[in-house]
Parts: sequence; structure tokens; C-alpha cells
Amino acid sequence: MILTVGDGLVTQIPALIGSTAAGLLVSKAGVAGAADKALLGQLSGYPKALGMSGAVMIVMALLPGIPMIPFLALGSGASALAFIVDRRMKLAAASEVRKTEAAIKADAADEPISTALKMDDLKVELGYALLPLVNAPDGSDRLTEQIKALRRSLAVEMGFVMPAVQLLDNVQLDANSYVIKIKEVEAGSGKVWAGQYMVMDPAGGQVKLPGTHTTEPTFGLPATWIDGALKEEASMKGYTVVDAATVLSTHLTELLKNNMAELLSYAEVQKLLKELPKEQADLVKDLVPNLITVSGIQRVLQMLLAERVSIRDLATILEGIAGSRNPVTLTEHVRARLSRHFGPNTPARAVICR
Repeated sequence: MILTVGDGLVTQIPALIGSTAAGLLVSKAGVAGAADKALLGQLSGYPKALGMSGAVMIVMALLPGIPMIPFLALGSGASALAFIVDRRMKLAAASEVRKTEAAIKADAADEPISTALKMDDLKVELGYALLPLVNAPDGSDRLTEQIKALRRSLAVEMGFVMPAVQLLDNVQLDANSYVIKIKEVEAGSGKVWAGQYMVMDPAGGQVKLPGTHTTEPTFGLPATWIDGALKEEASMKGYTVVDAATVLSTHLTELLKNNMAELLSYAEVQKLLKELPKEQADLVKDLVPNLITVSGIQRVLQMLLAERVSIRDLATILEGIAGSRNPVTLTEHVRARLSRHFGPNTPARAVICR
């Protein structure tokens, strides 16, 4: 019986060696470097497992019939290695904590000055219930995409790229409220309901559907917020139906158009002048600073934007700047040069030349 059991164990040794080799190969897969270095790296990365293995081998060395010296040596070595690795990892972690604390203290020392000087040109603060407009559960960022399209369309229409819009959550706001700030000053606010739809009567009357009756934040028209289940019914009745992100982006669009002159900074004017083609850049050299300064050009462009006149044709505007250093007079000269661009919706003042 003893011979049979012993022979059975001996026949399992090749299978054990094969299984161990296969395990080593699987552990080595995806790890760069030699196999021995990869094995030592993986064993030394988990000191608790290494310590438990050493303890098991020491216990096995004490069992009768088990060769004591090999198992005791392997168990002691594994336990010692586990202790050394664990100590090194704790020292490294403590060192990282000290470095992080030092970096935080350094940042805290500089933060008040940098934070006080930083100013966002455009900012939209959202209540917590409106966060799905930015990070929807399905992974879509509808409001973000609409703002990108808005900046692109305004760049094509008015001739310069609006500053980036910062989207922030503000727990001090009502859950469904938002605030639009321009240069840290509140320019507009409103309420929208994420997941619902705003319905308006094109005739200006009150919508006759169950929901939250309110006013449209951009133009102050009567409106009603309804559930998605009533969307089809509202469309069939001829009502205008828009979602929450569209309502907010429409409000932002009107505020940007009303404050474009303020958003055209000195740095943006310099960028527009530098991006002119070479043949038109020579015109800038003739004008600046002999006839007018960059700040003077900025003032002319701001006056045009205040009247919602596009500055996209910058070369024609520069050609129209001549004969006076007065920005008002210069603007009138530019209006005459740009008269062919004016449409029927252009304010009357924009087409009067003095």
C-alpha cells in the first residue's frame, strides 16, 4: 500500500512541473523583460502573499515525514523577503505622501494670488439637476456640442472666435436654475428642466397642456414645460417644442450677440491682424502705428460689433480706416466701405454715413 501511494505521487511530479511551467508562461505574458526578472517583480509586488507562502512552508517543515531543511530554508527566505519588500513599500509610500503634502502646501501658498487674478470670459453655472445636460447617462454631451456649434456659427457670422465657455456646477443655485456670466458678471439667468420639453404657442398664447407654466428665458414669451410623453401631442397641435439644452444655448446665443463688443479683447485683435494673408499684412504695417494703434482698431471693431456688424471682412475694414484718428469717424468710414454687406435686418444707424 505504501509503495503504491508513493509510486502514485511520483507519477504526478511531471504533471506538477508541467503545470508550474505553464503558470509561469501565463504570468510572463504581456510583461516586458526576462522571465526571471518578471517573476521576481511579480513575487516582490505582493509581500502579504509571499509571507503567507513562507509561513505555509515553515509549517510543512514541521510535519513528520517532510524534509525539514529544504522547506525551512525556503519558508524562512520567503518570509524574510516579504518583510523586506513590505518595509520598502511602506517607506516609498511615506515618501510619496511627504512629497504630495509638500506640493499641496506649495500650491496653497500660490493659490490665493493666481485664483484672485484668474477671470473667465464666459461661464455657465448649473444647478445640480442640470448636470445631465452636460454628462448624460447615455454618454452624450448635448449642451457641450451645441455650445461648440454656437461658437463656430458666430465665428463665421461675426468674424472672430468667441472665448471658450466654462460649464460649472453651483450647489448654491436652485436645482433647475442656471446663470450665465460674462467676465464674472451675471448677464442672464433662467430655469430649465432636464428631460422635459419647453412648449410655446407661435401665436403667443398660453399652451393648453398639463405641465409647469413659465416664461421663455430669452424673449420672455409664455411657455410650458411638459413631459416627454406629451411631445408628440404638442407637435400635432402646432406648438413649438424645444429641449432644455436648446433653450439654454439659445439664451446664451442672444447674450453673446448683445455683448460681442465686450468680448473682443486686445489680444484677440492682435491675433486677427497676425492671421491676415501676407498681402493684407502689409496694409497693417502701413496703418500701425503711423495712422492708428492696435487699440484704435480694437475700438472701431467693437463699435461695429455693438451694432451687430460683422468684422469678418477685416481687410475691407482696414482699408476704410483713413483720414482721422477719431474712432467714431473711422467707424462711419468703415460703414461706407461695408455697405454692400448690410442686409435688410441691419440696424438703420449702421447704414448712415456722415
